[in-house]
Amino acid sequence: MKKLLFISIASLILTSCASIEAITLANGNAYVNFDAYVAYDVYNGLYENKIIENKPIFIRKIKN
Repeated sequence: MKKLLFISIASLILTSCASIEAITLANGNAYVNFDAYVAYDVYNGLYENKIIENKPIFIRKIKN
């Protein structure tokens, strides 16, 4: 349920804020912009090596 709520809020933020281009939720924290890209790489590596149990969620804007 928390993931669904996060995805809904993140989608709203991404569509309404021009300065935010990416959001990552990992380990109970939310990261934006450049930090989101770095956090996703780090936490996804930890998830693939089975160090953490939850896969990070990464949402970004697609530029036209």
